[in-house]
Amino acid sequence: MKRTLFLIPVIFFVFLETSFADKLYLKNGRSLEGLIREESDSRVELDVGFGTVTFEKSAIERLEKSNPEETAIILKHWASERAKSELMRAKAEEEWNKSLAEWKEKQSRQAAQEEADADAGPKEVALAREMGHMRADVVLNKKVNASLLVDTGASLVIITKATADRLRLDTNKEGTPIQLQVADGRKIDARYVVLASIKIGDVEAKNVETAVLMDTKQDFGFKDGLLGMSFLRRFNFKFDYNSNKLILERLK
Repeated sequence: MKRTLFLIPVIFFVFLETSFADKLYLKNGRSLEGLIREESDSRVELDVGFGTVTFEKSAIERLEKSNPEETAIILKHWASERAKSELMRAKAEEEWNKSLAEWKEKQSRQAAQEEADADAGPKEVALAREMGHMRADVVLNKKVNASLLVDTGASLVIITKATADRLRLDTNKEGTPIQLQVADGRKIDARYVVLASIKIGDVEAKNVETAVLMDTKQDFGFKDGLLGMSFLRRFNFKFDYNSNKLILERLK
């Protein structure tokens, strides 16, 4: 994946020469203007507008100093130039943040498109036969493995209380109390919850309506639960009973 590198321009304040500044003449023939901040018997510290430079007295030929009025003028000039520099820096930072946000949004859209492209088309999922039913190995909420019987007659995905406990679902606080009616007409207590994710093979569905069976004593005829229509209806699906496969194609 190609990435674009954005750079924030570094803005330096450059002192503009003026006759109001102190002027320092070096023995090597060079000269420099600024304001003397500190002077001792051995050194001179010169403020050049964007920092200070220290020179040994032995390297200096002579100094020309400004008067207080001239110093005030140069300080005002520097303050103005620093304000302009800060404004340029702020604008550069704003442009950087804008470019970075646009780049992140583009990367997010590209990643989402790549995920959608990878998820497009029919996907085959291997199943196992169990008690005359097809059984699917799934991952719930990206962290808990479970074995669910595929049941097109169940309107919801159904999981046992033990499976909910492995998911760390607090069924005393989470979910809405409901009742499910089983084939023999009995009604059993359950909690209606929404699982963030159910993944089977390479196929994932998010925010899947689910019922948690609250009875921990009955034998419901399955281990962890049922893979019902709240998951399956997200797809065009068909069973290949000869090869024990479920073929899923996401609805567009």
